[in-house]
Order: sequence, then structure tokens, then C-alpha cells
Amino acid sequence: MRFWRQAELFGIGDQDSRWFVPVCERLAALCAYDLDSFFKDLGTRSSFRFHEIDWKGKKVPVDRKFFDWVAKEYLDNEQDFPFFQCKRTIRGTCSLKIE
Repeated sequence: MRFWRQAELFGIGDQDSRWFVPVCERLAALCAYDLDSFFKDLGTRSSFRFHEIDWKGKKVPVDRKFFDWVAKEYLDNEQDFPFFQCKRTIRGTCSLKIE
């Protein structure tokens, strides 16, 4: 959670306790994989709906610059350090930055 911040559109402060259990379960499942094998396994990535964020997408309300708390060396290097998102639960998504 190195680059996570409570921010408008990405905060968790107004969520009730039932929201946190699926988030923790999903993060635990994601952490069971080593990074190389996760990226190589299309089926696993698909099961998490893990994909690079399309910054030009209609439903993406921000751009990379919004994440100004991320170290400049990562934030300004989209090619080597893309941002990803994955499905949080059956109903939602979570945004992740993987280095």
C-alpha cells in the first residue's frame, strides 16, 4: 500500500465494514502469486480482470497526474511503470500500481 492515499474517487473512508472483507480477500488471493507468474498467466490475470488502465476510457475520471503522491520517477514513466486495475469483487474494482 506504498502508493495508496485517501483521495476523492479512490477513498475508503465512507465504506461500511462489509466492504472491507472482499477487499482483504481479493488482496490475499492476489498476493498468493509471484509477480512474474501472474503476468505470464493470462487465465489468472483474466480471473482478476487485471489490466492496464486505459486513461482515455470514458469511465476513467482522472489521469495519471492525479496521483501526484506517487514518486515522479514512476509517475512520469508510463511505459516502464504502467498503472493497472483489477476487480475488487463481483461488483467493483480496485486500482493497483505494480512495480
